[in-house]
Amino acid sequence: VNSPFAQSAPQGQGFACHPEAGILSSFFSQLTGEDLGCIQTSCESMEADSNSFIVGLTERLNLVKALSEEGHDHDTILDRLLNSGED
Repeated sequence: VNSPFAQSAPQGQGFACHPEAGILSSFFSQLTGEDLGCIQTSCESMEADSNSFIVGLTERLNLVKALSEEGHDHDTILDRLLNSGED
């Protein structure tokens, strides 16, 4: 919450915290030794209560990106991601 990136971004014009996503991706990649990506799924600049991100392997993030582009909220994306392996 209280992201300086979201606060300085034009309000209501899309996710604004790409630097935060890059920081999270780099941090967790270094921590795990894996090449991880990060996708933002909610943003304070879009009137969300907080910024939300999903960090994971690139092939798993493809679903996250698709669902985000369809306009699904963070909780729905997370539920779909967690249930995607049950088919």
